[in-house]
Amino acid sequence: HGSSEGQDPVKTVALIQARMTSIRLPDKVLADIVGAPMVRHVADRTARSSAVDEVVIATSVAPGDRPLVDYLQSAGLGVFVGNEDDVLSRFVHAAKETEADLVVRISGDCPLVVPEVIDEMVDLHKRSGAEYTGCLARRNLPRGLDAEVVWTEVLENIDGLDLDPYHREHVTPFIYQNPDQFKIAHFEVTGALRRPDLRLCVDTAEDLELVREAYRRFYARDRYVDVPAVIEWLDSDARWYGHNQDSER
Repeated sequence: HGSSEGQDPVKTVALIQARMTSIRLPDKVLADIVGAPMVRHVADRTARSSAVDEVVIATSVAPGDRPLVDYLQSAGLGVFVGNEDDVLSRFVHAAKETEADLVVRISGDCPLVVPEVIDEMVDLHKRSGAEYTGCLARRNLPRGLDAEVVWTEVLENIDGLDLDPYHREHVTPFIYQNPDQFKIAHFEVTGALRRPDLRLCVDTAEDLELVREAYRRFYARDRYVDVPAVIEWLDSDARWYGHNQDSER
C-alpha cells in the first residue's frame, strides 16, 4: 500500500469466516460461480479494499473443512485453521498470527461484498474512536454486504470472559448487545446501496441462483460485479427481485 512514508501504523486484516458445513446449502463456500469457488470471489472482492492490508480465510480443523483448506492452499490464498465451534478463539488466534491490530470480519457466503463499504467502515471506526463498528444492529445494507470492524485487543478481552457457546460461535453479538460496555459505531450507508430489502448473501439454493445470475450478467467486463448495477437490474426484473425473498435466515 504505497511507500512507507505516512503509512498507517495500524495493520488491518480481513478475516473471512468460512466453513463447508451449512445445513441449508452444504459446501456452498466452494460452489462454482463463473468458474471459481464462491470463497475466491469473496477474497478477491475483499482484497480490493484499500483499507485492508491482508486477507485471510479463517476456517476450522474439522475434517469436513479439509477440502476448503486444500483449495485455499492450492490457490495461494491466506488460510488460518482454528477451533471448529469456538469461532471467537479462532479469530483471536488468526489475528495474532497475522499480527493484526484491526480485524475486518467478513462472511464466506457474501460474494458481492463491496470493497468501498469496507473502506468506509474502517474509516468510520478509526475516526469515531470506536471499539466495534458494524451495521448488524441497525441494518441498512442488503444482506451479504455486511462487514464488522473490531480491534484485536477487544476480541482478546472478550475471549478471556466466561461467555456462553452462542457468543463464542458468533463472535461479535456480545459486543453490540452490550453498548454500555463497548464504544460502538453504527455504519449508515447512503445512496444506491441503502437497500435492506435485498438479499445478496448465499444461504439457500435460490440465493446461489440469484448470485450466479448476477455474475453471469455483470462479471465478464472487468472481472468485477458492480453492486449498484445488480440492484438496478433487480429493480427492473420482478421475477429475479422476488427470487430469493423467502430465504430469510
